[in-house]
Amino acid sequence: MAYRHEADKIITTVFSCDHVFGTPKGQDDIAEVAWYQVKDLGKMLQNEEITPEHTPLIKFLFEKYGRV
Repeated sequence: MAYRHEADKIITTVFSCDHVFGTPKGQDDIAEVAWYQVKDLGKMLQNEEITPEHTPLIKFLFEKYGRV
Protein backbone atom coordinates (compact mmCIF):
# COMPACT_ATOMS: atom_id res chain seq x y z
CA MET A 1 0.00 0.00 0.00
CA ALA A 2 1.50 3.34 -0.98
CA TYR A 3 0.91 6.62 0.79
CA ARG A 4 0.62 8.62 -2.41
CA HIS A 5 -0.56 11.84 -0.79
CA GLU A 6 2.37 12.13 1.62
CA ALA A 7 5.56 14.11 1.04
CA ASP A 8 7.60 10.95 1.64
CA LYS A 9 6.31 7.92 -0.20
CA ILE A 10 5.93 4.84 2.00
CA ILE A 11 5.11 1.34 0.82
CA THR A 12 3.65 -1.18 3.26
CA THR A 13 4.05 -4.89 2.66
CA VAL A 14 2.29 -7.62 4.62
CA PHE A 15 3.86 -11.02 5.03
CA SER A 16 1.86 -13.98 6.24
CA CYS A 17 3.70 -16.99 7.63
CA ASP A 18 3.75 -19.56 10.38
CA HIS A 19 6.06 -18.59 13.24
CA VAL A 20 8.44 -21.46 13.89
CA PHE A 21 11.09 -19.86 16.10
CA GLY A 22 13.07 -16.69 16.67
CA THR A 23 12.42 -13.08 17.54
CA PRO A 24 12.03 -10.40 14.86
CA LYS A 25 14.62 -7.64 14.96
CA GLY A 26 14.54 -4.25 13.27
CA GLN A 27 17.56 -3.44 11.18
CA ASP A 28 18.56 -0.36 9.21
CA ASP A 29 15.21 -0.15 7.41
CA ILE A 30 12.82 -0.25 10.41
CA ALA A 31 13.17 0.55 14.10
CA GLU A 32 10.68 -1.94 15.54
CA VAL A 33 9.30 -5.29 14.38
CA ALA A 34 6.89 -7.67 16.12
CA TRP A 35 4.87 -10.85 15.53
CA TYR A 36 1.07 -10.60 15.72
CA GLN A 37 -1.52 -13.34 15.59
CA VAL A 38 -4.39 -12.87 13.14
CA LYS A 39 -6.86 -13.49 15.99
CA ASP A 40 -5.57 -10.37 17.80
CA LEU A 41 -5.89 -7.97 14.87
CA GLY A 42 -9.66 -7.40 15.20
CA LYS A 43 -9.23 -6.05 18.73
CA MET A 44 -6.28 -3.95 17.59
CA LEU A 45 -8.49 -2.42 14.87
CA GLN A 46 -11.23 -1.67 17.40
CA ASN A 47 -8.73 -0.04 19.75
CA GLU A 48 -7.35 2.04 16.87
CA GLU A 49 -3.89 0.52 17.35
CA ILE A 50 -3.60 0.07 13.59
CA THR A 51 -3.44 3.03 11.24
CA PRO A 52 -6.52 3.36 8.98
CA GLU A 53 -4.32 2.99 5.88
CA HIS A 54 -3.59 -0.59 6.95
CA THR A 55 -7.23 -1.60 7.44
CA PRO A 56 -7.51 -3.08 3.90
CA LEU A 57 -4.48 -5.25 4.62
CA ILE A 58 -6.02 -6.56 7.83
CA LYS A 59 -9.31 -7.24 6.06
CA PHE A 60 -7.39 -9.21 3.45
CA LEU A 61 -5.89 -11.38 6.20
CA PHE A 62 -9.36 -11.93 7.69
CA GLU A 63 -10.61 -13.07 4.28
CA LYS A 64 -7.62 -15.38 3.83
CA TYR A 65 -7.65 -16.95 7.30
CA GLY A 66 -11.18 -16.28 8.46
CA ARG A 67 -11.88 -13.87 11.26
CA VAL A 68 -11.05 -15.72 14.47
